[in-house]
Amino acid sequence: MIGVLKWLLAALAAALLGVALLAYRDAALVFRVMANGTEAMALIEGGANGIRPGAAGTYLVDLVWTDSAGAARKAGRLDIDHALARQLGMEAATNPPAVLIKYLPDEPGTAPVIVRQAAPRRERDRFNILAAGIGSAVCALGFVVFSWLGRRGPD
Repeated sequence: MIGVLKWLLAALAAALLGVALLAYRDAALVFRVMANGTEAMALIEGGANGIRPGAAGTYLVDLVWTDSAGAARKAGRLDIDHALARQLGMEAATNPPAVLIKYLPDEPGTAPVIVRQAAPRRERDRFNILAAGIGSAVCALGFVVFSWLGRRGPD
């Protein structure tokens, strides 16, 4: 029983470490886009309810904008929070909804960041990094303890 639990804790520690690394990568991208990006107003071309890992029940939107060189650009499936989705839904009755974004002009494949979403997204990423890192450390410690108990054998 200890052997199974030990390896289960090891797998969980590795999985949580992976979650922490993915959240760190996402946070670093948001920071880089906010620090080095170019601002533009983007029109919301479409949207849908969706589920994205780590953000159940989000709204996903497709954006179109004209970059600084005058070329049309698109980004799809960006998640927005409920408050922004409600506000954009109310604005859609009178105007086509638009949001201020930052994007990296030299990296067309990089997703833009919705400026109003940047601070909450950074907080969410910070929490995910911290929670997954602590969970990974606790599971790794449990693995070490059960490994030590397994070597001692029955008394």
